[in-house]
Amino acid sequence: MKESIILTTNTSTISTTEIGTTTKYPNGFIAMHCFNPVHRMKLIEIIRGMDTSDETVEVIKFIADKME
Repeated sequence: MKESIILTTNTSTISTTEIGTTTKYPNGFIAMHCFNPVHRMKLIEIIRGMDTSDETVEVIKFIADKME
């Protein structure tokens, strides 16, 4: 990715694509939702927007995998 900026949100009420289009780098915008209770549920939902790059998804998957 040319730009090295990744922005995430955990909102489920506004579309990831909609929020991403308001940023300067929609290709680096993605949503991550941790399930509750976080310390017991080792599950993270990753939602890409229409403009989210594959590279952004891979970086977020890597980060999510490292979260314990």
